[in-house]
Amino acid sequence: MRVDVLYDGLEYTIADADLDDLRRRIAGAVTSGEAWWLSVNRGGGSYRPVELLVAPGVPIALAPGSSADAEIGSTADPDVGP
Repeated sequence: MRVDVLYDGLEYTIADADLDDLRRRIAGAVTSGEAWWLSVNRGGGSYRPVELLVAPGVPIALAPGSSADAEIGSTADPDVGP
């Protein structure tokens, strides 16, 4: 499923990710105090890969995206990090 990410006031997407897994990983980073990089995509129509720093005190929001959009251009890897 596609996951929409709101980070520093900007919208990003991850085309093929598990929302619950991402929530657990972000909560783990906050609890442990260890930062990690989350690979996402930015842009409309022409996606550009971006790395977001996930760490305690850094606001981030996740939302399920539509499944139809998940098929549109993404190669982001949500498995970057600890």
